Amino acid sequence: MGKCLRRLAGRYSLLCSLAGCLVAMRTAGARAAELPSPSEMGAEGFVCPYDRTYEREVRRKVPGWIRDLDSPDPVLQESAIRMLLGETRIAPSRKTVRVLTDRGISYDSWESRTSALDGLGYKLMERPEKLIPLIRDGMNDPHPRVRASAIMNLSLLLTYPTLELAESYREEVLDLLITKGLTDENEEVATAAFNDLEVQHIAPTRAALRALDRVIATKRAHKSIRGYLPETRADWARKLPPPQPPAAPKPRRAKPAPPPQVPRFPLPVG
Repeated sequence: MGKCLRRLAGRYSLLCSLAGCLVAMRTAGARAAELPSPSEMGAEGFVCPYDRTYEREVRRKVPGWIRDLDSPDPVLQESAIRMLLGETRIAPSRKTVRVLTDRGISYDSWESRTSALDGLGYKLMERPEKLIPLIRDGMNDPHPRVRASAIMNLSLLLTYPTLELAESYREEVLDLLITKGLTDENEEVATAAFNDLEVQHIAPTRAALRALDRVIATKRAHKSIRGYLPETRADWARKLPPPQPPAAPKPRRAKPAPPPQVPRFPLPVG
């Protein structure tokens, strides 16, 4: 009798487990079917637990979101950018990142340009050759929020823990912070650039010191930070190693003397 009861209990628990799996699968399918499009959800976004069905549904909606990038509605356009760049918690494909990179920040609304620059900044952080041109466009943007986003990305490029920035890119990043950031007409943008340059573990360079000297000499920095720049300049000068003296020119080798000319006499005839 006891053995029969134990067998029945085992079969009952197995049936309960199978029923639970079926309920979970139906719930996941219903949740994926209710996944809203950007036009349905507006600018607020959504958060949904991760599962394979959900991922497939997100991938299915990607072409529609790419079409929404050309929408005249700025809210729909910005929402599509955020969905494509990972707000769904599903990493975008390389093709999607390439499409968004090619478009850059060429959107009508400043909200869309800021969302694109913020999202692409994280996706392209280890590809500075792709990211820096986008940041340069952001630094020239008419809206201060977009320029502030560009400043944030420049700071991340200098301090990203796993990124060894090549010297040429480091020079360009520092130059943008100094010549564009410090001289920005917006106080918040200029202050953000100044604070990034004041970070202790950012190593200055000779070229950056010369650019800072030009900004100080021409008094083009924002008035809110202009008085602090000489101290920053002195601190950078202390951090930099002394300049190496120019190498002595190599002595020129003396040209060897030409061989002596042997006179030639005409041979006698006959």
